[in-house]
Amino acid sequence: MAKIDPNDQEFEGILVTNVVAHPKYWDVYFTPAVRPQAKPCIAFVLPQRRRGTPAPRKGDRGRLYGQLDARGEVCGHIRGIVINRNVYRYMTREMLDAENRRTIQCMHDRDQKRYDKLKMDLRRRFAQLPSSLQQRIERLRPLIENFDIDRLELEIFVSEQAVVIAEAVGNPRKLLAFRRASDHDQHQLVPGLSTAHSGLSLATACDLTRGLLGGPTHTDKVVKYHSYLQPICGGA
Repeated sequence: MAKIDPNDQEFEGILVTNVVAHPKYWDVYFTPAVRPQAKPCIAFVLPQRRRGTPAPRKGDRGRLYGQLDARGEVCGHIRGIVINRNVYRYMTREMLDAENRRTIQCMHDRDQKRYDKLKMDLRRRFAQLPSSLQQRIERLRPLIENFDIDRLELEIFVSEQAVVIAEAVGNPRKLLAFRRASDHDQHQLVPGLSTAHSGLSLATACDLTRGLLGGPTHTDKVVKYHSYLQPICGGA
């Protein structure tokens, strides 16, 4: 653990109002030292990292290090916890930024490995999609950074599900009934409906289904439909 930087002024003073002990950690309740009458809140959990770690106590004063809001109180990530001069956690802003970069890189490496493993199967599944859905994915690819690694599997999934739904319902009227049905009834109406859907992925699949059921006159709507994770004005 790093030593406290004496020039680090990004902290707020706190007053501990209650401590609830658990076998491996403490729940610490506090109020800001500058507003001792404020309603106490649980702000953090302190792990008992090693035997002999001093327990915080009601009435202790301390500091929370992190980005400060307009009132001078920590918001977001707590990078330092000091209570009664006992340092439970501390990182400088530079150390926290470096840790975040490492985390992002690890996530990217994990996703890259997953994509490398699935790449050939994704290509096969893509080739089986209707032309309009293929064109949509090809349109999105240059618009979204790391599309193949981060988005391709999801976009192929909702595209495949659009085909499954379209084949099961057959027309726009039955699609509307499907969208209004309960989760149980939806699976009865479309036996091939995946159980892996989120609300957003199912809504996207249904919107694509509507385009597929519209025939050639709706092909352009399918191709230009936004990304599964960007249902916003101006999204790709």
